[in-house]
Amino acid sequence: MADAFEKLQKTVEKHEKKGISNILPPSRSYEEQFHSELSMLSLILGVFGLILPLFNVLAVLFGMAGLMQVNREKMKGRWMAITGISLGFLGIFILVAAIILGVSFFQGVLTQFAGIEAIVK
Repeated sequence: MADAFEKLQKTVEKHEKKGISNILPPSRSYEEQFHSELSMLSLILGVFGLILPLFNVLAVLFGMAGLMQVNREKMKGRWMAITGISLGFLGIFILVAAIILGVSFFQGVLTQFAGIEAIVK
């Protein structure tokens, strides 16, 4: 153990003579060690948004806020924000497609059987 310590001490002294003050790799900052809460919330809302459409818009909003927080504070979690935004937009697309298909199906059924007069009466 003393051998390893002496070897490290000699290496540090050698680097200090060359003008290199820090031979150890820089440690991560405090914020960089943690994931963004907004990004995590965006991912969770994006998954739930595939079931309940209200969560899709929230997933997109929290994902954008999470991306800004990750970039501003140098935190982890960029992938969660991007995934949450993607799932939010996917859920919105599925909802819009379902509405369009539902309306066109209902319209086709009405014109085939009775027309609009059946609803108005």
